[in-house]
Amino acid sequence: MITREAPQPQVHAVLEAPVTNPGYRPPPVPVKPWSERYPQVLYGTLVMAIVVMGYVTIRFLLKVKNAAG
Repeated sequence: MITREAPQPQVHAVLEAPVTNPGYRPPPVPVKPWSERYPQVLYGTLVMAIVVMGYVTIRFLLKVKNAAG
C-alpha cells in the first residue's frame, strides 16, 4: 500500500544584514615546520646517508670478493 506524506507548510525566512563580532581575533599565521624552513638540511642528510651506505656496501662487496677468490 502506498502512503502519501502530508504536505509540509512553506516556511519563509528573511536574512538580516551581517553583524560584525567585535571580539573576533583572526587566527595567527601558521608557522612552517622546521624541515620546511630548512629543506637543505634534509636533502644534505639524505645525500650523506646514501654516500655512506654506498661506501659500506662497496667495502663489503670487495671483502666478500677477496674471501671467495
